[in-house]
Amino acid sequence: MPRPEPRPAQAVTNERANARLFHHSVYTPRRIAMARERRGLSVSVCLPARECANTVGEIVSELVRLRGAGALDEIVVVDAASRDGTASVAAGAGARVYQEAELLPAYGPVLGKGDAMWRAQSVLGGELICFLDADTESFRARPALALFYPPLGAVRQPLAGEIAARRDLLERLPFTTGYGVEIGMLIDAWHELGLDGIAQVDLEERRNRHQPLAALSSMALAVLATITTRLEREGRLTGPASGAALGGDPELDGALVERPPLAGAGVTA
Repeated sequence: MPRPEPRPAQAVTNERANARLFHHSVYTPRRIAMARERRGLSVSVCLPARECANTVGEIVSELVRLRGAGALDEIVVVDAASRDGTASVAAGAGARVYQEAELLPAYGPVLGKGDAMWRAQSVLGGELICFLDADTESFRARPALALFYPPLGAVRQPLAGEIAARRDLLERLPFTTGYGVEIGMLIDAWHELGLDGIAQVDLEERRNRHQPLAALSSMALAVLATITTRLEREGRLTGPASGAALGGDPELDGALVERPPLAGAGVTA
């Protein structure tokens, strides 16, 4: 018999990634509750929030319904000193609310979304931690992943703020403090687990608050700088590329600061 033609490596990678792609409708609250009970797995859901009073109440209310159905245990909102009443709306809807500056204050001022997520681990009790975000950005960074990390090129939303992972994994990962947190976590988790340890869930259409173009440019720069930092660590990029990429932009101060893995860091709340 003739030998089959070898398939391109990227095609194999895409097939493996698609094999780990699921649709949210498969996971009903009842199915999740039964699986949690069978495995004895506790679940915490955390929402980093900044000026989200118009949306956070509805989100928390839905999470409260899921908690009542047994799908999760804990709902926490970490507020960034919002002036629009985000904290009171979230608390009124049923979430436990913390101000981000109250968490791990020994580490100084909070340096953005990723820092808030890192600090939140100190007050989350679940063995599985799910971060939800109402501001998934339109800049996706997929070409950079496809170029430098081909196995991750099939990840459809590498900057999506909806992320769930076991606590023991999250505690082994560093957290970029700014908007590069998701892309950094994805690359680092891939290094830890390989592609077979990562799954994607299709949540269908997501509607998020739009950001002005200037803000998106700064976020894109932070994301790309996070990728270059990892390329430097891997020895695939030399020179001051990541620092130069920031260009001294005052809005990006601290964008590449990383908090250490929580495990072994001696961090206490």
